[in-house]
Amino acid sequence: MDRHTPPPSGAARVEQSFPSDIGKIKVCRRWLPWKSRTRKAASTAWDWVPDWGRSYAADDPVSSTLATIGWIIALPFMIPALLVTPFFLLECLLQWLCFPFALFLRFAGIIPVTIETARRGEILHTERVTGWAKARARRDEFRAWNAAQAAAAKAQLPRQS
Repeated sequence: MDRHTPPPSGAARVEQSFPSDIGKIKVCRRWLPWKSRTRKAASTAWDWVPDWGRSYAADDPVSSTLATIGWIIALPFMIPALLVTPFFLLECLLQWLCFPFALFLRFAGIIPVTIETARRGEILHTERVTGWAKARARRDEFRAWNAAQAAAAKAQLPRQS
């Protein structure tokens, strides 16, 4: 078996190999009913809005003029963010309304639990396992495999004196 491929399971076969910095992989179960589709768009839109670090508003006319000019400059950048934000908030609300039902159905084994392996926020592998206990066992399998790979990688590093 390739040292970058996790052990196979009866639930699903892993088809993606993992990177060499194997010790930094996070393995977890997804709790919310679905992965947010608007989170990235909302955060990207708000990242485009200029941030000058402090407010220019003050008592004198020059500061008020600078604040007005700053708002005029920032407004075109704020429009996309203001348009995306209600959709993001609506999706968050729907996720939290569906959460108790999805959690119950996952505990009952009716819908599968999604296990994600990620490195630095980038999803490397997702796997769906039916049943909460099976998902926990598979997650622990991934974690044990990851720890073994990290230990093997550390053992191969040259010792520094």
